[in-house]
Amino acid sequence: MSEQQDIVVDSSIQAPRNSGREWMRGFLQILTQPAELNALRGANVWKIAAMALLMFGIVFSLTHYFEWSSAELRQQAQLRSTQKLPDTFSFTQTLAYSIVFQGMFSLVLTSISFFVIHRIFTKEPLRFLAFMGIVGYSFSIVCIGMVATTLLKLLMHNFLTDFSLSFSVPYTTSPYIFGFLSRLDAFLVWQYIAITFSITSFTDIKEQRRVFIVLLAVIMWIVFIGSITYFSYSLAAVSR
Repeated sequence: MSEQQDIVVDSSIQAPRNSGREWMRGFLQILTQPAELNALRGANVWKIAAMALLMFGIVFSLTHYFEWSSAELRQQAQLRSTQKLPDTFSFTQTLAYSIVFQGMFSLVLTSISFFVIHRIFTKEPLRFLAFMGIVGYSFSIVCIGMVATTLLKLLMHNFLTDFSLSFSVPYTTSPYIFGFLSRLDAFLVWQYIAITFSITSFTDIKEQRRVFIVLLAVIMWIVFIGSITYFSYSLAAVSR
């Protein structure tokens, strides 16, 4: 096993630690050089995860605030909601919700998915916390996606507008399929590609197999999100 692998295989990070805030470079590095994620060298995985969740929570709350501030978008959201939307926006509640129920869930689930998938392609698997560090860095892409999507909604004056495949199916035709396709957006693919490049740079996985890792991750996401979307719409239909 190479020296570079030793750095991330041991999740306690036995290599010399980065000085100061050097580990924070990873949030920018994964955007431009995901295959050379040197910021993970000697980094504290828990710091990366905490920063990723905080960053996710703040961006999530701010983007939802701007969407809520638009009377037009709020009215459109209310028409598609089974419950009355609140008359006031609580930043602290939204922040707490986004970190606990959105950010942590996504961080752990994505880490588990890639942890399971990568073991199929390598005889020298990384430890789980190494994936939390890589996935935590990839939250930069998630945040960019949230900002871009909110800006697009405000520009198009359409609450349903995003960068997903949902444009191919009208909401009124099939709410279930629309909700399912809305989870498959360009930023999700970008995030998974960046994670895959980072993983393969720390393992003996051949570069030619990157596409298979991305496809398997997307398939697992499709199956999971499809199940969640189906049950959520089924419960909504029963409640009506």
